[in-house]
Amino acid sequence: MKRTVGIITTSGGWQGIYHCNYGAALQGYALVKQLRLLGYDAYDINYYSDNEYTPQKYSPLERTLKRLALLTNPRVVRNKLIEVRNRKGLNTLKGKFREFVSRNDLTYQHGQFYRIDELKEASKSLYAVICGSDVVWNPRLRNNVCDDGYFLNFACENTRRIAYAPSFGVSELPEEFARQMAKVLPTFRGVSVREVTGQELIQRYCGIDAKVVLDPTLLLPTEEYETEVIVPDWLPEKYIAVYQFGTIEHTTKAIQAFQKQTGWPIVKIPSRYEDFGKGRFDIGPGEFLGIIRNAALVVSDSFHCTIFALLYHSPFLTFYRSRPEPGKDINSRIVDLLKLVGLEERLVKPDTDVNLSSLLQVNFEESDQVISQMRADSLAYLKNALEG
Repeated sequence: MKRTVGIITTSGGWQGIYHCNYGAALQGYALVKQLRLLGYDAYDINYYSDNEYTPQKYSPLERTLKRLALLTNPRVVRNKLIEVRNRKGLNTLKGKFREFVSRNDLTYQHGQFYRIDELKEASKSLYAVICGSDVVWNPRLRNNVCDDGYFLNFACENTRRIAYAPSFGVSELPEEFARQMAKVLPTFRGVSVREVTGQELIQRYCGIDAKVVLDPTLLLPTEEYETEVIVPDWLPEKYIAVYQFGTIEHTTKAIQAFQKQTGWPIVKIPSRYEDFGKGRFDIGPGEFLGIIRNAALVVSDSFHCTIFALLYHSPFLTFYRSRPEPGKDINSRIVDLLKLVGLEERLVKPDTDVNLSSLLQVNFEESDQVISQMRADSLAYLKNALEG
C-alpha cells in the first residue's frame, strides 16, 4: 500500500485552483509528480487559512459588510469592474486550471477544503506533510502571523513534517513572526528553502542550517512535462512571450523597444487584472509551457517563467518586478536563482539600458550543469527527509 503525503502549498484558498497562477500550479504539479515517481501517493491539500480572506468563513451579513468596506478602495473597485466586464473570459481561464488539476488528480480528497482542526484529524492518516514551495512563508501574505497551516503546526506526532523549498519572498522578518517560527521549525524532520536569502533568515532567527534546494519545477527534467505541453495553433512563427506582474515603466518601454527592433509580435500571457480584456483567456498551464518553449524571446519579471525559459533553453530577459525596498525585496528569489545558474547578465535592473542584439544568444551549458547537480542533491534531501 502506498504511503500518502499531503502538501500544503499555494492551492488557491477558496478557489482551489492555484489563484489561476501558472507558476503556483506548475510547482504544485511538479512536487506531486516527483513524489509519485518516488512511490508515494501524493496530493496538494486545499487549505483554508484563518490569516487569509476566504469568503466561506464568514456569514452572508459579514461578507456583505466586508464587500461594502472594500468599495472605499479604488483599486478594488477597478479590479471588480474589470472582472465583471470579462466574466466569460475569466470563467474560460478558470476552466483551464480546473481541467489541469482534475486531469492530473492533484488535490487531496478530490479538492475538499481543510481548516486547521480538520487538518489535525486528516494528518493521522498521512505518512508525511510537506510545506512548499512558492512564497508560503511570506509574512506579508499572512497578516505577519506564523500560520499554523503553512508551518505544519497541525501534524500529529507520527506524521513527518518536512519543508521543501518554501520561500519567504522578503529579506527581513517581523520580530513576532520570527519568534514563532523559531518554536515550530525544530519539530521538522527536514528544513529546506528555495533561496539563499531564506537560508540566511532561518540561520539568523532559528540557528538551523536549512538546505537550499531547487524549486519543484526544476526537480523534473523537461521530458516529464511533455504530456502537459500544449502549443496553441494561433501562435506566430516568431514572437516575444511576455509575462509581466510589475508596473515599472522601464520594463514596458523595453518590451515596446524589443518589438520594434525585431518586428516580432508580442504574445502576452495574462498575469494581472490590467491584462484582462487585452489578450487571450484560453491560456492554461499547458499553453503557458508551449508558449515559453517556442518563443524567440521570453521577457518576464516572473520567477517561474524564468525557470521554464531555463529548462527550455528559450532566450530570455528577466526584469525586476518592483524597485528594491529594504527588507521587502520580492526580486531576491530571481536574483538568487540567476546567480546560482551563472546567468546574472539576463537580469535587468530598473532604468538599465539593454542591448538586445547581444543578448539573444544564451549559453545554457553552465546552468544545465548546475541544475543537474542541484537536482540530484535536492532529490537526495527529499528522499532522506521522507525515509531517514
